Amino acid sequence: MVIVEDEPMLAFVFKIILEEAGVQVVGPANSLRSAFTLFESTEFDCAIMDVRLNNETVFTLAEQLRDKEIPFAFITGNSFKTLPAEFRHQPMLLKPVNSSQIVSIIADMTKPGRQT
Repeated sequence: MVIVEDEPMLAFVFKIILEEAGVQVVGPANSLRSAFTLFESTEFDCAIMDVRLNNETVFTLAEQLRDKEIPFAFITGNSFKTLPAEFRHQPMLLKPVNSSQIVSIIADMTKPGRQT
């Protein structure tokens, strides 16, 4: 799974939480450019992405993941209403998040038979 988060401390915490839960983590990517590079060069089964990376949004990344049928979830400090309509059905966590929320959303996204 890939973590896309521009806040270094949060990215580190997410990575530790997921690794302790037995999840193989790739990244984190802290910019749109590094996320695209990671997505193109790495195999992964799902992603969690902060909606805003500095002054950019991750919606172009989300479109690629959707087109490839790779499950993903957003993490944001904003309401789901700030998401484009096409992504409002995606799983989303509101910051601040706790470890059980992160582990649960990854488990749900990687569940066998899950619809993307």
